Amino acid sequence: MHMDMKNAAQNRQISRRRLLRTVGGLGLVTAGAVVLRPTVGAFALTHQDATPAATPELGEQPDGTHLWRVKVGGMDMENLIDIQAFLPAEITINAGDAIWFEFDMMPGFHTVTFAAGQEPPPVLIPDPDAGTPVADAPPTLMLNPEFAFAVGGDTFDGTELINSGVDVLRDPSAPPFALTFTAPGTYDYVCAPHLGVMKARVTVQEEGSERPYDQAAYDQMAEEQYAALVDEGLAAIEEHAEATATERDGGTTIWEMTAGAGAGQARVFQFLPKEIEIQVGDTIRWVNHSAVTGEPHTVTFVSDEEPPEDVLVEPQAEGPPKLVQNTLTLLPQGGDVYSGEGYFNSGFIGEIFPSGSDAYELTFDTPGTYPYYCILHGGADGEGMVGTVTVVEPS
Repeated sequence: MHMDMKNAAQNRQISRRRLLRTVGGLGLVTAGAVVLRPTVGAFALTHQDATPAATPELGEQPDGTHLWRVKVGGMDMENLIDIQAFLPAEITINAGDAIWFEFDMMPGFHTVTFAAGQEPPPVLIPDPDAGTPVADAPPTLMLNPEFAFAVGGDTFDGTELINSGVDVLRDPSAPPFALTFTAPGTYDYVCAPHLGVMKARVTVQEEGSERPYDQAAYDQMAEEQYAALVDEGLAAIEEHAEATATERDGGTTIWEMTAGAGAGQARVFQFLPKEIEIQVGDTIRWVNHSAVTGEPHTVTFVSDEEPPEDVLVEPQAEGPPKLVQNTLTLLPQGGDVYSGEGYFNSGFIGEIFPSGSDAYELTFDTPGTYPYYCILHGGADGEGMVGTVTVVEPS
């Protein structure tokens, strides 16, 4: 990036590590990412200095109704296990009661979406202002505003779509997201970017009914659910901890490694193993073991270049900014042989994504030590989902 363009670029770009949380990334079905530290961007800066809203008072309210709490997602930072669950997964309340959906302390990429019998809003849509793409060119995609930002009010009767919007885009000084349930019924809801796995249910009884549990009991259920999912993630790490080697004709080796693991609600945002030593001419094949449920990852080498932004922020005269998906991160870049220079990127690895595959292969022909990262869940600065390949001459 030219120095005279840097400030202007920062005014329209924010890193996905600020926008997304550990992205399941932007996809046709699900997404996920981990925000590991604040980054610079005009839209992000409007919220950085905001005073957080007060924590709601749980329990019985002056009018006799109750305010309950359900936690939205979580993250075991030590092991980079993203918990894609509502905690607890089921809750029973009375008509007139409200639920405070408490997003994790570190803003991420989750929504609370009651679809009311409709399809949840898709994560990505074609940019309506981009025009028709030229032949063989990918369409310009953007975050769907009905997915990214709040839709509906603060009451739910089961008839209209309610969506919290993505938590990282919510103003922390705004009132916490709480929803009052006005009609008895059983209501399923999802996190729109993780709808393949992140589902839950609210049962609303008639007003005045005996409630089966108190908040302490639900909090205990949530803690047990969280602990079980962390254990599930740790088991996935153990299962995929080692690389496997297959010798090929000519004396080179293809190494199979893991780029993300966990097919359920516990998603491991790690390259396994984190460090590997191979020989010149060897190939690494990274397999995304979460791809079957739509959790994308990238394998990205930037060398000494400026990392591309994953999401481009375009201010609009009215309404929220347009959040455009950068094709330099969505689609494969570079070639299939890496010599230690240039930008090489797998694109979003996952069968439902444009790469159309759950794996990525790269051959190394030059000795050296090469750091890499997942654009959706890590950084070129070495934070989050990162790894290192060391290439040596054959012995």
